[in-house]
Amino acid sequence: MKKVFVLVLVASLLALSIPVLARDCCTCSNGWLDSYRCNGNNLERQYQYSDCDKEWRSVEYCNYGCESNQCLPKACDSCECGKNECKEIECKESCCKGCDVQVSVESPGDVFLGETVSTKIAMKNDGGSGSNVKFYAYMCTDNENYCSAMDCNDGPVTYLPSGETKEITCKAKTTETCMHKIKVVYSGCNGDTTVYSNNFEVKQAKCQEVFTNEFMCVNDWLMRKYQLGDCTFQWKQYMSCPYGCDTDRCLDVSEVNPIVAQVSMDESMNVKNCEISKFDFAVKNTGGEGATFKLVASGKLSEWIHLQSQIELEPKEEKTVEAYMSIPCDIEGSYNLTISAIGDKQASASSYVTVTSERYELFAVPWSTIGYLFIVVVVISFFVWLSKKMIRFPRGRPEGFKLVKNLNLKFDTKGR
Repeated sequence: MKKVFVLVLVASLLALSIPVLARDCCTCSNGWLDSYRCNGNNLERQYQYSDCDKEWRSVEYCNYGCESNQCLPKACDSCECGKNECKEIECKESCCKGCDVQVSVESPGDVFLGETVSTKIAMKNDGGSGSNVKFYAYMCTDNENYCSAMDCNDGPVTYLPSGETKEITCKAKTTETCMHKIKVVYSGCNGDTTVYSNNFEVKQAKCQEVFTNEFMCVNDWLMRKYQLGDCTFQWKQYMSCPYGCDTDRCLDVSEVNPIVAQVSMDESMNVKNCEISKFDFAVKNTGGEGATFKLVASGKLSEWIHLQSQIELEPKEEKTVEAYMSIPCDIEGSYNLTISAIGDKQASASSYVTVTSERYELFAVPWSTIGYLFIVVVVISFFVWLSKKMIRFPRGRPEGFKLVKNLNLKFDTKGR
Protein backbone atom coordinates (compact mmCIF):
# COMPACT_ATOMS: atom_id res chain seq x y z
CA MET A 1 0.00 0.00 0.00
CA LYS A 2 2.86 2.35 0.78
CA LYS A 3 4.46 1.57 -2.57
CA VAL A 4 1.29 2.55 -4.39
CA PHE A 5 1.13 5.86 -2.55
CA VAL A 6 4.73 6.66 -3.38
CA LEU A 7 4.18 5.90 -7.07
CA VAL A 8 1.15 8.20 -7.20
CA LEU A 9 3.08 11.03 -5.53
CA VAL A 10 5.98 10.73 -7.94
CA ALA A 11 3.63 10.69 -10.93
CA SER A 12 1.92 13.87 -9.69
CA LEU A 13 5.21 15.68 -9.25
CA LEU A 14 6.26 14.76 -12.77
CA ALA A 15 2.97 16.03 -14.21
CA LEU A 16 3.41 19.36 -12.46
CA SER A 17 6.99 19.77 -13.56
CA ILE A 18 6.27 19.41 -17.35
CA PRO A 19 4.32 22.76 -17.81
CA VAL A 20 6.95 24.63 -15.79
CA LEU A 21 9.65 23.40 -18.12
CA ALA A 22 7.50 24.26 -21.16
CA ARG A 23 6.92 27.80 -19.92
CA ASP A 24 10.56 28.34 -19.19
CA CYS A 25 11.56 27.47 -22.78
CA CYS A 26 8.92 29.85 -24.48
CA THR A 27 9.18 33.10 -22.44
CA CYS A 28 10.11 36.55 -24.01
CA SER A 29 11.33 39.84 -22.60
CA ASN A 30 8.91 42.75 -22.34
CA GLY A 31 10.06 45.82 -24.29
CA TRP A 32 10.30 47.89 -27.52
CA LEU A 33 11.57 46.36 -30.72
CA ASP A 34 13.50 48.22 -33.43
CA SER A 35 10.60 48.10 -35.91
CA TYR A 36 8.90 51.37 -37.02
CA ARG A 37 6.12 52.21 -39.43
CA CYS A 38 4.02 55.21 -40.52
CA ASN A 39 0.28 55.17 -39.94
CA GLY A 40 -0.99 58.44 -41.34
CA ASN A 41 0.77 61.19 -39.42
CA ASN A 42 1.51 58.80 -36.54
CA LEU A 43 4.91 57.14 -36.15
CA GLU A 44 4.38 53.69 -34.64
CA ARG A 45 6.85 51.29 -32.95
CA GLN A 46 6.42 47.60 -32.28
CA TYR A 47 6.15 46.38 -28.64
CA GLN A 48 6.68 42.78 -27.41
CA TYR A 49 5.09 41.14 -24.37
CA SER A 50 6.57 38.34 -22.15
CA ASP A 51 4.36 35.78 -23.87
CA CYS A 52 5.98 36.87 -27.15
CA ASP A 53 2.84 38.62 -28.45
CA LYS A 54 3.52 41.87 -30.36
CA GLU A 55 1.56 45.06 -31.16
CA TRP A 56 2.11 48.44 -32.83
CA ARG A 57 2.01 51.48 -30.56
CA SER A 58 1.99 55.16 -31.54
CA VAL A 59 5.16 56.81 -30.26
CA GLU A 60 4.96 60.24 -31.98
CA TYR A 61 2.59 62.44 -33.94
CA CYS A 62 4.32 63.93 -37.00
CA ASN A 63 3.26 67.57 -37.48
CA TYR A 64 4.89 67.75 -40.91
CA GLY A 65 3.98 64.24 -42.08
CA CYS A 66 5.43 60.75 -41.78
CA GLU A 67 7.46 59.09 -44.51
CA SER A 68 9.94 56.17 -44.73
CA ASN A 69 9.22 55.15 -41.12
CA GLN A 70 10.19 58.55 -39.72
CA CYS A 71 8.67 61.97 -39.13
CA LEU A 72 9.43 64.59 -41.74
CA PRO A 73 11.29 67.72 -40.57
CA LYS A 74 10.00 71.27 -40.70
CA ALA A 75 10.33 72.83 -44.15
CA CYS A 76 13.13 75.35 -44.61
CA ASP A 77 10.94 78.35 -45.35
CA SER A 78 13.05 81.06 -43.65
CA CYS A 79 16.23 79.59 -42.23
CA GLU A 80 19.56 81.35 -41.93
CA CYS A 81 22.79 79.86 -43.13
CA GLY A 82 24.57 78.04 -40.35
CA LYS A 83 21.50 78.01 -38.13
CA ASN A 84 19.63 74.75 -37.67
CA GLU A 85 15.89 75.43 -37.85
CA CYS A 86 14.84 72.33 -39.73
CA LYS A 87 14.65 69.88 -36.87
CA GLU A 88 17.42 67.28 -36.65
CA ILE A 89 18.75 67.92 -40.16
CA GLU A 90 20.85 70.67 -41.65
CA CYS A 91 19.18 73.27 -43.87
CA LYS A 92 19.27 72.45 -47.54
CA GLU A 93 21.77 74.35 -49.58
CA SER A 94 18.98 76.04 -51.60
CA CYS A 95 17.54 77.38 -48.36
CA CYS A 96 20.52 79.65 -48.03
CA LYS A 97 20.76 80.65 -51.73
CA GLY A 98 17.97 83.28 -51.68
CA CYS A 99 15.88 83.92 -54.82
CA ASP A 100 17.07 82.09 -57.96
CA VAL A 101 14.68 82.41 -60.94
CA GLN A 102 15.14 80.55 -64.20
CA VAL A 103 13.17 81.72 -67.29
CA SER A 104 12.35 79.75 -70.41
CA VAL A 105 10.17 80.52 -73.46
CA GLU A 106 8.12 78.09 -75.53
CA SER A 107 8.77 78.31 -79.28
CA PRO A 108 5.58 78.64 -81.39
CA GLY A 109 5.18 76.62 -84.55
CA ASP A 110 4.91 78.20 -87.98
CA VAL A 111 1.81 80.37 -88.32
CA PHE A 112 0.00 82.17 -91.14
CA LEU A 113 -0.25 85.90 -91.62
CA GLY A 114 -3.11 87.40 -89.62
CA GLU A 115 -3.21 84.57 -87.08
CA THR A 116 -2.52 85.01 -83.36
CA VAL A 117 0.72 83.63 -81.94
CA SER A 118 0.50 82.13 -78.46
CA THR A 119 3.49 81.19 -76.27
CA LYS A 120 4.11 80.14 -72.67
CA ILE A 121 6.77 81.69 -70.44
CA ALA A 122 7.91 79.43 -67.57
CA MET A 123 9.50 80.98 -64.46
CA LYS A 124 10.93 78.68 -61.81
CA ASN A 125 12.34 79.83 -58.46
CA ASP A 126 15.03 77.36 -57.29
CA GLY A 127 16.08 79.61 -54.42
CA GLY A 128 15.15 79.54 -50.78
CA SER A 129 13.08 82.73 -50.69
CA GLY A 130 10.31 84.22 -52.77
CA SER A 131 10.60 87.47 -54.67
CA ASN A 132 8.85 89.82 -57.09
CA VAL A 133 10.05 89.52 -60.67
CA LYS A 134 9.41 91.85 -63.60
CA PHE A 135 9.22 90.80 -67.23
CA TYR A 136 8.12 92.01 -70.69
CA ALA A 137 7.34 89.78 -73.67
CA TYR A 138 7.71 90.81 -77.33
CA MET A 139 7.19 89.18 -80.73
CA CYS A 140 10.08 90.35 -82.90
CA THR A 141 11.34 89.81 -86.40
CA ASP A 142 14.47 87.71 -86.60
CA ASN A 143 16.74 90.77 -86.88
CA GLU A 144 14.74 92.62 -84.20
CA ASN A 145 14.06 95.53 -86.54
CA TYR A 146 10.46 95.34 -85.47
CA CYS A 147 9.02 94.15 -82.15
CA SER A 148 5.43 94.26 -80.90
CA ALA A 149 4.46 93.90 -77.25
CA MET A 150 2.54 90.73 -76.40
CA ASP A 151 -0.60 90.59 -74.28
CA CYS A 152 0.02 88.37 -71.21
CA ASN A 153 -2.41 86.98 -68.62
CA ASP A 154 -0.07 88.05 -65.77
CA GLY A 155 2.57 90.68 -65.13
CA PRO A 156 4.50 92.71 -65.83
CA VAL A 157 5.27 92.29 -62.10
CA THR A 158 4.49 88.96 -60.45
CA TYR A 159 5.47 87.28 -57.16
CA LEU A 160 7.22 83.91 -57.36
CA PRO A 161 7.44 81.91 -54.08
CA SER A 162 10.42 79.69 -53.29
CA GLY A 163 10.38 76.34 -55.03
CA GLU A 164 7.45 77.18 -57.33
CA THR A 165 7.07 77.38 -61.09
CA LYS A 166 4.66 79.78 -62.79
CA GLU A 167 3.49 79.57 -66.40
CA ILE A 168 2.36 82.77 -68.12
CA THR A 169 0.59 82.81 -71.49
CA CYS A 170 1.27 85.67 -73.91
CA LYS A 171 -0.35 86.39 -77.31
CA ALA A 172 0.18 88.67 -80.30
CA LYS A 173 -1.24 88.93 -83.84
CA THR A 174 1.11 88.53 -86.82
CA THR A 175 1.31 91.46 -89.24
CA GLU A 176 4.04 90.53 -91.76
CA THR A 177 5.57 87.47 -93.36
CA CYS A 178 9.16 86.65 -92.26
CA MET A 179 11.06 84.80 -89.54
CA HIS A 180 10.10 85.77 -85.99
CA LYS A 181 11.10 84.97 -82.41
CA ILE A 182 9.78 85.62 -78.91
CA LYS A 183 11.84 87.92 -76.70
CA VAL A 184 11.44 88.04 -72.90
CA VAL A 185 13.20 90.76 -70.91
CA TYR A 186 13.46 89.75 -67.23
CA SER A 187 14.66 91.58 -64.12
CA GLY A 188 14.49 90.20 -60.60
CA CYS A 189 16.37 88.91 -57.58
CA ASN A 190 19.27 87.42 -59.53
CA GLY A 191 19.80 90.30 -61.97
CA ASP A 192 18.60 91.20 -65.44
CA THR A 193 18.49 88.85 -68.39
CA THR A 194 16.92 88.42 -71.83
CA VAL A 195 15.62 85.08 -73.07
CA TYR A 196 14.65 84.16 -76.67
CA SER A 197 12.58 81.42 -78.17
CA ASN A 198 13.60 79.50 -81.27
CA ASN A 199 12.77 81.15 -84.60
CA PHE A 200 9.42 80.47 -86.27
CA GLU A 201 8.04 81.53 -89.64
CA VAL A 202 5.02 83.65 -90.38
CA LYS A 203 3.81 82.42 -93.78
CA GLN A 204 1.57 83.97 -96.36
CA ALA A 205 -1.95 82.95 -95.45
CA LYS A 206 -4.01 80.59 -97.54
CA CYS A 207 -7.69 81.30 -97.08
CA GLN A 208 -10.84 79.72 -98.39
CA GLU A 209 -12.54 81.76 -101.10
CA VAL A 210 -15.96 82.48 -99.67
CA PHE A 211 -18.57 85.23 -99.21
CA THR A 212 -18.70 86.85 -95.79
CA ASN A 213 -21.86 88.13 -94.07
CA GLU A 214 -21.12 91.80 -94.74
CA PHE A 215 -23.33 93.73 -97.21
CA MET A 216 -23.59 97.26 -98.58
CA CYS A 217 -25.57 99.11 -101.28
CA VAL A 218 -24.15 100.66 -104.44
CA ASN A 219 -26.94 102.33 -106.42
CA ASP A 220 -29.49 99.54 -107.09
CA TRP A 221 -27.02 96.73 -106.41
CA LEU A 222 -26.58 94.81 -103.17
CA MET A 223 -22.83 94.22 -102.72
CA ARG A 224 -21.35 91.41 -100.60
CA LYS A 225 -17.82 91.15 -99.21
CA TYR A 226 -15.76 88.29 -100.67
CA GLN A 227 -12.62 86.69 -99.19
CA LEU A 228 -9.92 85.73 -101.69
CA GLY A 229 -7.38 82.91 -101.42
CA ASP A 230 -4.66 85.30 -100.24
CA CYS A 231 -6.94 86.38 -97.37
CA THR A 232 -7.62 89.79 -98.88
CA PHE A 233 -11.15 91.03 -99.44
CA GLN A 234 -13.12 92.69 -102.20
CA TRP A 235 -16.73 93.72 -102.75
CA LYS A 236 -18.72 91.87 -105.42
CA GLN A 237 -22.13 92.48 -106.94
CA TYR A 238 -24.41 90.05 -105.15
CA MET A 239 -27.98 90.93 -106.14
CA SER A 240 -29.82 93.45 -108.31
CA CYS A 241 -32.52 95.38 -106.43
CA PRO A 242 -35.38 96.30 -108.85
CA TYR A 243 -37.16 98.34 -106.17
CA GLY A 244 -34.00 99.95 -104.77
CA CYS A 245 -31.37 99.16 -102.12
CA ASP A 246 -31.25 100.50 -98.57
CA THR A 247 -28.15 100.18 -96.32
CA ASP A 248 -27.54 96.41 -96.54
CA ARG A 249 -30.68 94.94 -98.17
CA CYS A 250 -32.91 95.11 -101.25
CA LEU A 251 -36.22 96.90 -100.77
CA ASP A 252 -39.44 94.92 -101.18
CA VAL A 253 -42.13 96.01 -103.60
CA SER A 254 -44.48 96.62 -100.66
CA GLU A 255 -42.07 99.24 -99.33
CA VAL A 256 -41.92 101.13 -102.65
CA ASN A 257 -45.52 100.67 -103.81
CA PRO A 258 -47.37 99.35 -100.76
CA ILE A 259 -50.69 97.57 -101.12
CA VAL A 260 -53.10 100.01 -99.49
CA ALA A 261 -56.89 100.11 -99.54
CA GLN A 262 -59.27 103.05 -99.44
CA VAL A 263 -62.46 102.69 -97.37
CA SER A 264 -65.54 104.94 -97.64
CA MET A 265 -68.90 104.85 -95.87
CA ASP A 266 -71.69 107.18 -94.69
CA GLU A 267 -70.54 109.65 -92.08
CA SER A 268 -73.63 108.99 -89.97
CA MET A 269 -76.33 106.37 -89.64
CA ASN A 270 -79.58 106.00 -87.67
CA VAL A 271 -80.59 102.51 -86.63
CA LYS A 272 -83.12 100.90 -84.32
CA ASN A 273 -82.27 98.48 -81.57
CA CYS A 274 -84.05 95.14 -81.29
CA GLU A 275 -83.83 94.68 -85.07
CA ILE A 276 -81.32 93.86 -87.82
CA SER A 277 -80.11 96.90 -89.76
CA LYS A 278 -78.29 96.72 -93.08
CA PHE A 279 -75.56 99.15 -94.17
CA ASP A 280 -72.79 99.14 -96.77
CA PHE A 281 -69.32 100.58 -97.37
CA ALA A 282 -66.89 100.68 -100.30
CA VAL A 283 -63.32 99.32 -100.46
CA LYS A 284 -60.85 100.27 -103.23
CA ASN A 285 -57.40 98.82 -103.99
CA THR A 286 -55.13 101.82 -104.62
CA GLY A 287 -52.00 99.69 -105.24
CA GLY A 288 -50.53 98.43 -108.48
CA GLU A 289 -51.09 94.74 -107.77
CA GLY A 290 -54.06 92.56 -106.94
CA ALA A 291 -54.40 91.89 -103.24
CA THR A 292 -56.57 90.44 -100.50
CA PHE A 293 -57.61 92.81 -97.73
CA LYS A 294 -58.75 91.78 -94.29
CA LEU A 295 -61.94 93.52 -93.11
CA VAL A 296 -62.31 94.41 -89.43
CA ALA A 297 -64.92 96.38 -87.46
CA SER A 298 -63.96 98.24 -84.31
CA GLY A 299 -65.69 100.42 -81.73
CA LYS A 300 -68.43 99.95 -79.16
CA LEU A 301 -70.84 98.43 -81.70
CA SER A 302 -68.24 96.10 -83.32
CA GLU A 303 -69.41 93.01 -81.42
CA TRP A 304 -72.84 93.30 -83.08
CA ILE A 305 -71.50 93.91 -86.60
CA HIS A 306 -71.59 91.05 -89.11
CA LEU A 307 -69.44 91.35 -92.24
CA GLN A 308 -67.24 89.17 -94.45
CA SER A 309 -63.71 88.59 -93.18
CA GLN A 310 -61.81 89.60 -96.36
CA ILE A 311 -62.15 90.88 -99.88
CA GLU A 312 -60.08 90.33 -103.02
CA LEU A 313 -59.50 93.31 -105.31
CA GLU A 314 -57.63 93.79 -108.57
CA PRO A 315 -55.43 96.89 -108.99
CA LYS A 316 -57.56 100.05 -108.75
CA GLU A 317 -60.74 97.96 -108.35
CA GLU A 318 -63.50 99.11 -105.97
CA LYS A 319 -66.30 97.00 -104.50
CA THR A 320 -69.28 97.68 -102.26
CA VAL A 321 -69.55 95.46 -99.22
CA GLU A 322 -72.84 94.80 -97.44
CA ALA A 323 -72.83 94.40 -93.67
CA TYR A 324 -75.41 94.03 -90.91
CA MET A 325 -75.77 95.15 -87.33
CA SER A 326 -78.06 93.63 -84.73
CA ILE A 327 -78.15 95.97 -81.75
CA PRO A 328 -79.56 94.58 -78.46
CA CYS A 329 -82.74 96.13 -77.08
CA ASP A 330 -80.97 97.69 -74.10
CA ILE A 331 -78.46 99.66 -76.18
CA GLU A 332 -79.24 103.29 -77.05
CA GLY A 333 -77.16 106.36 -77.79
CA SER A 334 -74.56 107.51 -80.32
CA TYR A 335 -71.37 105.60 -81.09
CA ASN A 336 -68.43 105.66 -83.51
CA LEU A 337 -68.17 102.63 -85.79
CA THR A 338 -64.91 102.08 -87.71
CA ILE A 339 -64.43 99.72 -90.66
CA SER A 340 -60.78 98.90 -91.60
CA ALA A 341 -59.25 97.18 -94.62
CA ILE A 342 -55.78 95.82 -93.89
CA GLY A 343 -53.16 95.11 -96.57
CA ASP A 344 -49.52 96.18 -96.28
CA LYS A 345 -50.95 99.07 -94.36
CA GLN A 346 -54.32 99.74 -92.72
CA ALA A 347 -56.99 102.04 -94.12
CA SER A 348 -60.15 102.94 -92.19
CA ALA A 349 -63.42 104.89 -92.36
CA SER A 350 -65.75 105.81 -89.51
CA SER A 351 -69.45 106.53 -89.15
CA TYR A 352 -71.42 108.18 -86.32
CA VAL A 353 -74.21 105.72 -85.50
CA THR A 354 -77.28 106.78 -83.51
CA VAL A 355 -79.24 103.92 -81.92
CA THR A 356 -82.86 104.56 -80.87
CA SER A 357 -85.73 102.41 -79.53
CA GLU A 358 -88.92 101.54 -81.52
CA ARG A 359 -91.81 103.36 -79.64
CA TYR A 360 -95.42 104.24 -80.66
CA GLU A 361 -96.14 107.98 -80.20
CA LEU A 362 -99.42 108.64 -78.48
CA PHE A 363 -99.84 112.09 -79.99
CA ALA A 364 -98.72 111.50 -83.50
CA VAL A 365 -102.11 112.82 -84.85
CA PRO A 366 -102.13 116.61 -85.44
CA TRP A 367 -103.87 118.73 -82.82
CA SER A 368 -106.30 120.19 -85.35
CA THR A 369 -107.58 116.73 -86.19
CA ILE A 370 -107.93 115.93 -82.53
CA GLY A 371 -109.98 119.16 -82.10
CA TYR A 372 -112.39 118.24 -84.91
CA LEU A 373 -112.83 114.76 -83.51
CA PHE A 374 -113.55 116.22 -80.09
CA ILE A 375 -116.31 118.49 -81.45
CA VAL A 376 -117.88 115.58 -83.33
CA VAL A 377 -117.86 113.42 -80.22
CA VAL A 378 -119.45 116.22 -78.17
CA VAL A 379 -122.21 116.80 -80.73
CA ILE A 380 -123.01 113.13 -81.05
CA SER A 381 -123.05 112.75 -77.29
CA PHE A 382 -125.46 115.69 -76.99
CA PHE A 383 -127.91 114.25 -79.47
CA VAL A 384 -127.74 110.86 -77.86
CA TRP A 385 -128.49 112.42 -74.51
CA LEU A 386 -131.30 114.51 -75.93
CA SER A 387 -132.91 111.57 -77.67
CA LYS A 388 -132.89 109.62 -74.49
CA LYS A 389 -134.52 112.55 -72.74
CA MET A 390 -137.35 112.82 -75.28
CA ILE A 391 -138.00 109.10 -75.44
CA ARG A 392 -138.36 108.74 -71.69
CA PHE A 393 -140.55 111.81 -70.88
CA PRO A 394 -143.40 111.24 -68.30
CA ARG A 395 -147.04 110.96 -69.39
CA GLY A 396 -149.13 114.11 -69.17
CA ARG A 397 -146.34 116.41 -70.35
CA PRO A 398 -147.61 117.80 -73.69
CA GLU A 399 -144.60 120.17 -74.03
CA GLY A 400 -142.48 117.21 -74.43
CA PHE A 401 -144.75 115.79 -77.05
CA LYS A 402 -144.80 119.07 -78.95
CA LEU A 403 -141.05 119.15 -79.01
CA VAL A 404 -140.91 115.64 -80.36
CA LYS A 405 -143.57 116.43 -82.88
CA ASN A 406 -141.60 119.38 -84.13
CA LEU A 407 -138.69 117.03 -84.68
CA ASN A 408 -140.95 114.84 -86.87
CA LEU A 409 -140.58 111.87 -84.52
CA LYS A 410 -143.42 109.37 -84.20
CA PHE A 411 -144.18 107.58 -80.99
CA ASP A 412 -147.01 105.28 -79.92
CA THR A 413 -149.47 106.30 -77.25
CA LYS A 414 -147.48 104.44 -74.70
CA GLY A 415 -144.53 106.71 -75.24
CA ARG A 416 -142.23 104.17 -76.96
